[in-house]
Amino acid sequence: MRQEKVKITYAGIFGAMVFILLVSRILVLTSNYNWPIDPVSLQILYLFMTVAVVAAYNKGRIAVNKGNYLVVLGLLLIHTLLWGVVFVDGRMTSVITTQFRSQSMFVVVLCVTIWAVLQLQMQQNFLKCGYYALALVLFLQLIQNLSDVNLGNLANIFTARERTRANFGFGHYNALGTACVCVILMREYLKKQYRTPLKKALDFLILIMAVVMLLCSASRSAITGLLLYYIVYYGSRMDHWHMSSAAIRTAKVFSIFAVVLLAVWALFGFDVSAFLVAAQRSMLFTHTLPMFFKTDKVLLGLGYASNTAYAYGQTPYKTYWLDNAYIYYLVATGIVGVALLMIAFFIIARGLYKRRKTVEGASFFATFVVYAYISLFETALFNSGGLVNYIYIPWFLLAITGDGFHAKKEIKEKES
Repeated sequence: MRQEKVKITYAGIFGAMVFILLVSRILVLTSNYNWPIDPVSLQILYLFMTVAVVAAYNKGRIAVNKGNYLVVLGLLLIHTLLWGVVFVDGRMTSVITTQFRSQSMFVVVLCVTIWAVLQLQMQQNFLKCGYYALALVLFLQLIQNLSDVNLGNLANIFTARERTRANFGFGHYNALGTACVCVILMREYLKKQYRTPLKKALDFLILIMAVVMLLCSASRSAITGLLLYYIVYYGSRMDHWHMSSAAIRTAKVFSIFAVVLLAVWALFGFDVSAFLVAAQRSMLFTHTLPMFFKTDKVLLGLGYASNTAYAYGQTPYKTYWLDNAYIYYLVATGIVGVALLMIAFFIIARGLYKRRKTVEGASFFATFVVYAYISLFETALFNSGGLVNYIYIPWFLLAITGDGFHAKKEIKEKES
């Protein structure tokens, strides 16, 4: 009994540290950070304190849980080191160094966080930290920007010229939309856990807030991504429905059709020509990719600079915005670089797909599909600049490790 109480204390300390780190990263990546401590110093402090807490819990022993998450993190680290240190264009040293430092710290934070979560057996509690951290920032931005609330133009969300958008101080509308969807998807999983009436009421208010802010953002990729979640989730659960085999097959065909329709809808909206002009995503195919394939850097890429650096002309290449994670990595790190990341991508996809038959597994897999889908419209995939990556990537890697979120009893279960 005494050992369990000590464990709860260590888990509580680490949980508070994770919560503070996540809030700080979200604020930094939305340009709302004004804490007195430097954000990089805060991350370093978090790393040292996390190692100290886990070492104290393990009585000085350092153990590592085996699993596919190590392969994924290893691939991310190798990719970062190769294109941040080895394959560097001398004309882009400064912008590549900036990206390398950011991505290196990101991968290290992921490694230490996942290791600590597994050591302290607090997979569920990690998700709760992410859920409440992101919800808190959304709430703070909402009350500071109440004038941005405008639901009077919802009918024009999927038009290019007539829609109105609000970002509530998040910097970009799609960043806000992605954050709102992340909160909603985490709630979809956590609502199945133990909850008191007070928590039910709080969760409901968080859901309403996230939905309102999502609609105000008018982020087509985020809204269609949320619809995609329910299509994939219920599609994964069809085999458990009391229906004939023919009916299930028909339902699956319609699900696939709905997914394709959503993708087209998100890409082109109702006004195809106007949307392509407004979003400039056609430039990726009419300018950026043709230019890239004419260079002699197809294998190793133009240089591992950030999407922002490419967009604002801080590189020798006129690529404009690379608002597609897959094309961004292809252009920045070449065929070899994108291949390394796709190996990591498919390890996660395969691990989650194998677990889709359970309720929790279907939720995890559907969330990953949404993550992969949204990455078609922004450089979210595995990127330190994506605020939800500090939540999504640990979530996915913990889910494919061992028995995932059922590997060991949670702290809450021990308390009861």
